[in-house]
Amino acid sequence: MTNKNKYFLYSFGFVLLLAAIHPSLAQAQPTQSKTFAGVWNATANSDQGEGKSTWTIKQTADLNYSGKYTSTNSEREMTNIRTEGDSLNFEMDVEAQGQSVLVKVESVVDGQHLKGNWKAFVDGNEVATGSLVAIKQLSLSDFRGYTSDKVGSGWSMTDGTLHFDGTKSGDITTKNEFANFILEFDWKISEAGNSGVMYRVSLGDKKPYKSGPEYQVLDDDKHKDGKLESHRAGALYALYIPKNKTLKPVGQWNSSKIVLKGGSVEHWLNGKKVVEAELGSADWNQKVGASKFNGWEKFGKNKKGHICFQDHGDPVWYRNIRIRTID
Repeated sequence: MTNKNKYFLYSFGFVLLLAAIHPSLAQAQPTQSKTFAGVWNATANSDQGEGKSTWTIKQTADLNYSGKYTSTNSEREMTNIRTEGDSLNFEMDVEAQGQSVLVKVESVVDGQHLKGNWKAFVDGNEVATGSLVAIKQLSLSDFRGYTSDKVGSGWSMTDGTLHFDGTKSGDITTKNEFANFILEFDWKISEAGNSGVMYRVSLGDKKPYKSGPEYQVLDDDKHKDGKLESHRAGALYALYIPKNKTLKPVGQWNSSKIVLKGGSVEHWLNGKKVVEAELGSADWNQKVGASKFNGWEKFGKNKKGHICFQDHGDPVWYRNIRIRTID
């Protein structure tokens, strides 16, 4: 690859992820088209390496898309987005070279996760190729109340940060259900605060924890639950104690991840796996049988369900919430 072509790769390699959002899907399913608008964490790969960026995508009144991407040192717009067979084409100006780049992408889209291959052309000549993947951050429109279609007034989202102000508003859940997935999110808790994220939750019960196991979010030092190891931040609440963990002080952001495939579940905290469990195993059943969950018919048994963010009465913040489904 020539130096000129390398320049093109690094100039627009990151924007290719936006092209995975196929306008023909919006035309076929207009009621679902809004799911592609939002903020995406994007990664583009080629034989020249990997680049990461953040995408802000909007849908126009005519069901087309517009968008910008932001990387460490640039921000660009895409123009003339259009479909051609199974590919999506768009153009982008590369100011330093004084010409426009045409990009063609073949992609797979599931609404939260984009992946595919891309090719870039200048004056009809292919100059770069590679793969792409992006995960969409959830917005407030992706949620509902646990007991209501509407999100309670204490929940808000500003610049991608989901905030609960501590006023009684009820738990919120994703509108969609998920079976096997990787859920990533950052969080920070108020002083002496308590919250949590539950998964494979059923609607219709008195409380979401009647069915959904919980990733504990807590101020370990000042909340009373911090006295119990199985109730501390990162725990699979009341069942599995988090080990080998590093917790940031109150007011600082922690990064968490839940990996759930079949019965296998992992909790991660600040880059370290702190819990590993097998739902329905002998060890699981023993722990559940010795806990307050004993006799709860649905607890930990759903094969799929909603993801729930808890109103525990304390202010809490979440950001970079993104879900990638896995087969």
